[in-house]
Amino acid sequence: MFTKRIAIAGTAVAAALALGLAGCSADASASSGSGSNSGVDAATATGLDAFGGLSGLEDAAKAEGALNVIALPRDWANYGAVLDAFTAKYPEITINEATPDASSAEEIQAAKNLSGQDTAPDVFDVGAAVALANTDQFAPYKVAT
Repeated sequence: MFTKRIAIAGTAVAAALALGLAGCSADASASSGSGSNSGVDAATATGLDAFGGLSGLEDAAKAEGALNVIALPRDWANYGAVLDAFTAKYPEITINEATPDASSAEEIQAAKNLSGQDTAPDVFDVGAAVALANTDQFAPYKVAT
């Protein structure tokens, strides 16, 4: 059961990091009115297709150069290895790790308090109850097919 929980958490973080790339380019688009080089408004994008696929999203994230994560303790759920793998793959993107031991509610509060600022969290790992109570903080989920 514990291994399954770690696998689920690890998968969730990997997905969150990928989605966080979209979020990290949102600050750049907010200041310029559009996504970095792609003309995409990342604040309203709901999928990779808005960027022309993963390579377009990667380009926008690299142009911004930062990914802000919160509540990802490096010694829990393999977060340290996930963050290190991300850094190895995208050395031009700096990961800013804030408050590794924050609660889900504190993550949401940080997002609200820092909204529109370069330091706003791009990646969340929140519990289901907090996520469901704050659905306005997340892009709607859409399946790829």
